[in-house]
Amino acid sequence: MTSVKDISDITSVKDISDITYVKDISGITSVKNMSDITSIKNISGITSVKDISDILSVKDISDITSVKDISDITSIKDISDITSVKDISGITSVKDISDITSVKDISDITSVKDISDITSIKNISGITSVKGISDITSVNDISDITSVKDISDITSVKDISGITSVKDILDITSVKDISDITSVNDISDITSIKDISDITSVKDISDITSVNDISDITSVKDISDITSVKDISDITSVKDISDITSVKDISDITSVKDISDITSVKDISDITSIKNISGITSVKGISDITSVNDISDITSVKGISDITSVKDISDIT
Repeated sequence: MTSVKDISDITSVKDISDITYVKDISGITSVKNMSDITSIKNISGITSVKDISDILSVKDISDITSVKDISDITSIKDISDITSVKDISGITSVKDISDITSVKDISDITSVKDISDITSIKNISGITSVKGISDITSVNDISDITSVKDISDITSVKDISGITSVKDILDITSVKDISDITSVNDISDITSIKDISDITSVKDISDITSVNDISDITSVKDISDITSVKDISDITSVKDISDITSVKDISDITSVKDISDITSVKDISDITSIKNISGITSVKGISDITSVNDISDITSVKGISDITSVKDISDIT
């Protein structure tokens, strides 16, 4: 039969591959081959079909669980029950692929909602508004995703530069650029990041050693491991900067305890309770410091009129 229109009452046909005009096979549950049917609308009742690769306009395959190839289907709505499909690269507007665990490439999908259960996907670069990718551990490129909430389990992602509001990236150790992220909570495990200048409310950057610019961070707690930072002028409540040796401006820091290792700072005039500035040799203003212990190595200080308990000023001329 090549031109039959209605086989809706047939439930166990083996081969309908030569029927090209059939519209409804919703009553068939175990058909093996329908690869030559191109215009069928409803195959929702079929659960174990092997090949539907040539069907281009099917709307619903939600009951199919073991289909192998749906690469040619471009407008399918629901493939949520398919768990072992390999290639869905031709689908662009699927809603739910959350149950697919072994799919490799969804680069052409732009509006998927949830891919949280996919753990080995390689390329999701075309997705811009996905909600959950927390279980993906080896994705290469998520640079086009702007509103993802959780990428905490991703350890080898290279580029997340397009993400602006991610909450947790603490498990990422090799990411290079997070310059567009403004409200990340914890980046303590990132050791090779270069630029965090746009982050304003990060809590912990203690493990970052080579960051260049943290000038926009105002409430960071610990920067003790950063040795080459240039500008911390906007940080007002940092506790420990003892390991920083080349910082230029700490004028806005009022409660730092130890700057003994800093040798080239220009202005510490706003610091009132510093204990040790013994390593500083050319500071300009210390007029507001009242309880410094040792300024013996400072040779060109201008005003020390407010210092009442200094021990040694023998080198000041």
